[in-house]
Amino acid sequence: MKKWCRLILGVGFLLALKGISAAHPPVSMDVALQPEGKLRVQVSHTVNDPAKHFINRIVVMKDGKVIAEQGFGQQADKTGQDVEIAVTGLAKGQTIQVEADCNIFGSLKKTFTL
Repeated sequence: MKKWCRLILGVGFLLALKGISAAHPPVSMDVALQPEGKLRVQVSHTVNDPAKHFINRIVVMKDGKVIAEQGFGQQADKTGQDVEIAVTGLAKGQTIQVEADCNIFGSLKKTFTL
């Protein structure tokens, strides 16, 4: 009986790891300040099902403070998330940090000079 219990727990553990191993953080990110003042953020995050595995949040920070944040319930398509975020007070030459989070596992944080 003890052997079967270990076997069942081991198989359950491996199945749980399989789901996590399929998850991955975003691969890359591009940011551009649009003429109307919006920030265009393009996140590369290829998935099989954008309704179940997706970029769920993008956060924009300046000087360590959050200046914009947008959440998502699914990804726009299988290749990633492309969004324009309204941000006030940004200009060319400023440095910002942008973070994109996967709903299952991982995130990508990069620093950009606009």
